[in-house]
Amino acid sequence: MLSLTPLRSKHRWSRCYRDTWLLSARVCLIALFAMVALMGKVDPSFASDDEDQAVINIGVLAHRGDQFAFKQWHDTLSYLQVSLPKHSFRLVPFGLVALEQAVRAHTVDFVLTNPGHTVYLGRYYGTSQFASVQAPESRDPSRSLGSTIFVNANRDDLDTLADLENKRLLTVNRQAFGGFLIGWRAIVGALHDRASTITIKELGFPQDAIVKSVLAGEGDVGIVRSCLLEHLISSGKLMPGAIKVIARRHEPRFNCQISSDLYPGWAFSKHKKTSVKLATAVARALFAMPSPKRAMELDYDGWITPVSYASVEALYRELRITPFVPGTWTVLRTFVRENIEWFSVAALMIVMFLIHVVRVERLVWLRTRQLESEEARRRDATARIRELEADTARAYRTNTMAEMAGGLAHELNQPIAAILNYAHALSGLVKQEKIDPQLIGQTLTKISSQGERAAGVVRGIFNFLRNRPPQMTVTDLRDVVDQALEFSELNAAKHDCRLIWHRPQAGIIASVDKIQFQQVLMILVQNAMEACENLSEARKSIEITLRHDAKRCVLDVKDQGKGIEENQKNRIFEPFFTSKSGLGLGLSVANTIVQRHHGTLNLQSVMDEGTTATVRLPTVEGAPDE
Repeated sequence: MLSLTPLRSKHRWSRCYRDTWLLSARVCLIALFAMVALMGKVDPSFASDDEDQAVINIGVLAHRGDQFAFKQWHDTLSYLQVSLPKHSFRLVPFGLVALEQAVRAHTVDFVLTNPGHTVYLGRYYGTSQFASVQAPESRDPSRSLGSTIFVNANRDDLDTLADLENKRLLTVNRQAFGGFLIGWRAIVGALHDRASTITIKELGFPQDAIVKSVLAGEGDVGIVRSCLLEHLISSGKLMPGAIKVIARRHEPRFNCQISSDLYPGWAFSKHKKTSVKLATAVARALFAMPSPKRAMELDYDGWITPVSYASVEALYRELRITPFVPGTWTVLRTFVRENIEWFSVAALMIVMFLIHVVRVERLVWLRTRQLESEEARRRDATARIRELEADTARAYRTNTMAEMAGGLAHELNQPIAAILNYAHALSGLVKQEKIDPQLIGQTLTKISSQGERAAGVVRGIFNFLRNRPPQMTVTDLRDVVDQALEFSELNAAKHDCRLIWHRPQAGIIASVDKIQFQQVLMILVQNAMEACENLSEARKSIEITLRHDAKRCVLDVKDQGKGIEENQKNRIFEPFFTSKSGLGLGLSVANTIVQRHHGTLNLQSVMDEGTTATVRLPTVEGAPDE
């Protein structure tokens, strides 16, 4: 039984694009389907038997409206019903978008549409054509469909495609194949970039409305599929001479007016889920179908095996229309392929640059490691040097005190002997019972004074010998020199030398470590005393002077010894260098201490006249920040 009732399309499914990260999921699905197949399952397209599906829906593109679609394909539908009586074939007319929705929702089993739409549905939804229309107007099935570009016959200003610039163009839909795309390719070929100046207006199906709108002046130019104008004239719907075809082409094997190239005609396709057995039966019936009685009026003359649609795909690619719009990666690959020489050179340069960068980075890393290692070694060496300097200075102080031990014993013996005498005197007074509180108080005061004197000597020796970090204090250098000379006096007496201390009246303030500064002075005095050996009594004198000199305090230690020989002056501050008995560390230690105080130590010597050692230190106002 025939039924020509239109169907409403079901709900729309959203198109699903698989991302690359879903590749593993697809592989799993393929494996699952393979397992199902091995277990005896059959692909859905082969599973349907003739009895499984009683109603067969054929979706058709109604390019001239639903009524004409039913009329045009009535003979085909009737022949299929007669050939396959177990099925009920139903024709369902759609527009372009609605037909795509029906295919997506699988509400149709077969599709009858133009070649461009056939290619599109095949690419996106897996439909496959198995029969092509034989056009009555053309003897070549691969060249049976084109576009006709026309204007109102009274438009004398529009004769060629070049005249369409800035004009209004009417079409049913931008995706219509014969009704737009073929003609638009011809217009773009003539105007190139100027084709963008044309204003395009879509009126929708049927295409007959395009002709009426152009004649009514709603647009300057219209595009319809080939042979539509001839059908309208033969049916009395269009007066001959009312319209004018522009850019008309002469095709000897084609009987209609056209303005474009020719392409294959419509195709009969099956849905990807439609049974192959059913599709084979339908194809056999179509190929056996006789030509319709009104072939020219119905615009087809039967069915033939499918022709090649390569020219259709080429048009889509040329116009960069879906589904042949090249993606970003395709464009990039094409660009790279066309400029492979330059990209090869650029890639080589980039590789060389990266190699250079890696090499430089490695060299920098190695050099940084070397510098860090050297800096660590330098810090360790500096720390060891400072420890050695401290140990050397302490050893020198110890050696100095050892040499002064005799004098120190004498210095300590005097207060101790005085204390004992005062104690014996008090004991005698107690035994004689001559207790005079005033006398006892005076005696105890003298004992305390001598005890403090002895304790001061011991404290000085202890502070001088102990190993401790420098303690910079702001002090009067006169007091520091006084205390240092107290120790040196004992040793001077041993060498029969006189110490002449020119003590200034005004104080001289500087930031120094008292113990280390005393050590410097004692070293210089000790060297001066050794230089005075074997001299006459008159020349055995050492002068110590302290004075100001342009924001610096200056300490001079002058002797009248034999002086320093010329070949020794450059080595005088070297460790372990000496011209006499001893370790040869004194002047080296003294110079190191002075430099740590941001000062200088100089020796000025004249042979047989003597040597002057000069220490210059910054005063408090001129001292650098610690």
